[in-house]
Amino acid sequence: MSSVATSVVGREHEVSALLDWWAGTEDLGSALLVVGEPGVGRTTLVRELVRLVDEPHASVTPVDGEGVVPYAAVDRLLRRSGRPGLAPELLSAPGVDLVDAVLDQLATETGAARLLVVDDAHLLEPASARLIRSVAAELGETQVGLLLTAASGAPATTSFATHLRLLEVAALARNDIDTLAGGRLPEPALQQVYDASRGNPLLALELLRAWPDGPPPAGALPPAGFAALVRRRADALSPGARRVVDTVAVAGEADVDLVSQVVRGSSSDAADADAALDEALRSGLVRADGVAVLRPAHAFVGESLAAALPMSTAAQLHKRVAQVLAARPGAPSSAVAAHLVAAAPAGAAAEAVDACVEAAGAATAVRAYADAVRWTGEAVRLAPLLGADAPLAGLRIAHGDALARVGEASAARSEYVAAAEHAGRRGDWTTYAEAALKVGSRDGFEVAADDAEQLALLSLALEHTEPGGPLHARLLARRSVASWAGSPASQRERHARDAVAMARSAQDPLSEFDALAALHDAIAGPFGIAERADVLDRMLALSLASRDAPRELLARRMRVVLHLESGRLDDASDEVASYDDRARGLRLALYSCYPPLWRACLRWADDDRAGAEVLIRAASSLGEQAASANAAIIAGGSMFFGLLDSGEPWDPTEELRALLGETGAEVLWVVVSRAYARAALGDAEGARALLEQIRPALRDLPVDSEYLATLTQVAFALVWSGTEDPKTVRWVYESLLPHRDQFVVESLGAYTHGSVERVLGALARQDGRFSDARDHLARAREVHVRVGAARLVRLVDEADSATTAPGPGVATAVGIRPAALRPAEGRWQVGFLGSTGLVRDSKGMRDLAVLLASPRRPVSAWALVTGGVAGEEPWSGDLGETLDATARAAYRRRLAELDDELSRADLLGDEVAGARAYDERARIVAELRRATGRHGRARRSGDGAERARSTVTARIRDAIRRIAAVDPALGEHLDRSVRTGRECVYDPEIPVIWQLG
Repeated sequence: MSSVATSVVGREHEVSALLDWWAGTEDLGSALLVVGEPGVGRTTLVRELVRLVDEPHASVTPVDGEGVVPYAAVDRLLRRSGRPGLAPELLSAPGVDLVDAVLDQLATETGAARLLVVDDAHLLEPASARLIRSVAAELGETQVGLLLTAASGAPATTSFATHLRLLEVAALARNDIDTLAGGRLPEPALQQVYDASRGNPLLALELLRAWPDGPPPAGALPPAGFAALVRRRADALSPGARRVVDTVAVAGEADVDLVSQVVRGSSSDAADADAALDEALRSGLVRADGVAVLRPAHAFVGESLAAALPMSTAAQLHKRVAQVLAARPGAPSSAVAAHLVAAAPAGAAAEAVDACVEAAGAATAVRAYADAVRWTGEAVRLAPLLGADAPLAGLRIAHGDALARVGEASAARSEYVAAAEHAGRRGDWTTYAEAALKVGSRDGFEVAADDAEQLALLSLALEHTEPGGPLHARLLARRSVASWAGSPASQRERHARDAVAMARSAQDPLSEFDALAALHDAIAGPFGIAERADVLDRMLALSLASRDAPRELLARRMRVVLHLESGRLDDASDEVASYDDRARGLRLALYSCYPPLWRACLRWADDDRAGAEVLIRAASSLGEQAASANAAIIAGGSMFFGLLDSGEPWDPTEELRALLGETGAEVLWVVVSRAYARAALGDAEGARALLEQIRPALRDLPVDSEYLATLTQVAFALVWSGTEDPKTVRWVYESLLPHRDQFVVESLGAYTHGSVERVLGALARQDGRFSDARDHLARAREVHVRVGAARLVRLVDEADSATTAPGPGVATAVGIRPAALRPAEGRWQVGFLGSTGLVRDSKGMRDLAVLLASPRRPVSAWALVTGGVAGEEPWSGDLGETLDATARAAYRRRLAELDDELSRADLLGDEVAGARAYDERARIVAELRRATGRHGRARRSGDGAERARSTVTARIRDAIRRIAAVDPALGEHLDRSVRTGRECVYDPEIPVIWQLG
């Protein structure tokens, strides 16, 4: 490390380290984190680096005043360095990678600063902190040096330290304190200053300034410490200079013009104001940042000065600063609001409340939702200062809305209830109704069912609003939705239709939308699908015309489910894309959690378990942020049904284990799902017991949005458990038959079981009507092939192979063993020597069935792989690569890009972007695996026979292991009797009569 001459006392080592780091950025851009305790000289050290490397090549960005506006600090950093910054359209545009956008600016802007400094980076708001961490990791090609300073021990500092190179700034040594003192202190005084400051240069300098005429006597250090020293220096200033210092202290940062206007408020002489400014700068209590901005010399100085001000003086200063800022075009409403809130005790409460409301609106407009929580909360806190006329109920509703946007559902509900109570006491029934509509509803996007408190509020609001008006229509519609669990469907439908008529009569589009949403919910179910389509078209048109994004998303959410129910998977996918584009602009987890859930549903249908699980995890994370009950239900249902149908090994989740257990509410749908799961996992006896428990209640099953899904679960539980109850089987069959053209969809699009024809086929086979079963399954297969759903096609094919009548009874001849291997709707019933069990379906099980059907007759592995339809076996020959070099190279380049995207998504905490990248990556990897052999060599067409041998061997042995797990004797028999290779054969060691499906 080179040595360097520096004017900063005791920092030669640190300055040399900074210069060496800076020199390295000429070849490769990098980031450095400078950490130390407050007052240790982090900022002084960085400014020394800026001085030494030549000021035009550096840009220093202090962190303050940004609040929690996302990416404001990054935008400021870029603009101060001579770059365009993050324009609002860039932040709101769908699909924009902000890491790339920032890196592009850093790499391509000629003439802009190469050394970028973020001072006090531990104060960055979360979005900027995540973005800067991600950018810092990829500076290599930019030749830019990014230098961050941060306080030791701050949580954000720890996060930065795990990603960046670190330089720690320690306390000064005793001899460095002596140098600061100019060597004028005798030994006892020097030790006293060193011990009191603990080597902190800022504290040491303040102690030395406190006694300019000589060393302090022993014990003369002020008991109040640093703050007392600062106040002592301020008290020595002239009134004008003191006003400058105090103004800068309360403002935190102020341009010279603002300070001059505040000072001139008490002095008509501009020359006096300029003189006061010069005196304040000479005092060392404030410093000039550039040529136009003033700051406290240190955060400690500003805090100490502000704390010393009498409350009335501080309030008046804040009020004056706010007035000057408010008169400026484009002044940040948050800055004006902050000063007026501080000025409220000086009679500025009304102005402060108005400013808070304005700041909250501005924050919401730029998606700074946490900032909106702050400002609406301040407005509520200050409202009592306005007296009896304060609009407290409206302010509480606004605060509740802000809380709801950041996922604080419980706190939001409390605000809405308090707003309703306040409005009710004042007889303000319009505001009461608005609050009642908010309770438990998430603005109609997620409405709690059978919520007694919500229903009571809605009922009272209905009593006090004008019948036939738009507000009455919205209340009636919301009560229809909220009473889903406790009111007859006919009553809910009647209320919804009345609400639609009222809203249309009043010609109020938003009330009509809400009423139509209630009607859609009331007629949800297989019989209302045609009318629901018309309702949703009208809802979408109304929301688009009014440019109401939340209502548009609600309409699109309902349309996604309708497309799934209609078997239009491509239309559903397109609708998800439209929904996603609109939701991204809002940047709210409540809306963003749905697209990955629906995409997971489509992934399950494509038989892509890995992709579905990644999407579900991303959605669950967003759902937790939003406190979304729907997201939790959909995610749980998606995993539940997807895993049970996967045909692969898996461990039940904790939630699924609870569902399979005996605890929990014994409501109908829980028992049905438990029976379904037990039957799917092979517990036939447990499933039959649960079916017997709910049999009487099935006849009263409501024909609602869950009707087809519930009957489907019952149907498969009946089939998989082998229940001998022809009356129930026929009743379920006849109930489903009118809906054969629809798809079965779980929980708002969590999962699709495919066409109702598939369920009818399973029930017909269970009833012994094999011809009908084959007809149903043929139609189901045709539909599933048309929509490109690989899993649904596979499940139908498995069921179709089991639609022949059972074989003859087991022979009883001495020495002949009875055995069974029969397909049963996605499972295989196996039996040996009187035992029975269920094994999950797999290709290996189907291979075994072929071999068992022709004992001692060899079957080629190639025929097993191709199902006997691929023609002559490819024993030799080379037909070329299955994927040419150019295509492979393109795939691998895209994989590298996707790996980068995954890394960035991880650093940014963007689980949705990560899920999208993982989804595409999984598809490319699957294609490469298909087209490449070991060590990445391209597969040749002539490799087919050997691949068939290894593939069939692995899957047959896996099937035998599965059988052994449920029937050890049968597993042992098959292990000894089945030989695999290029030719496979079942050569039983003992005579066996097989019952095959």
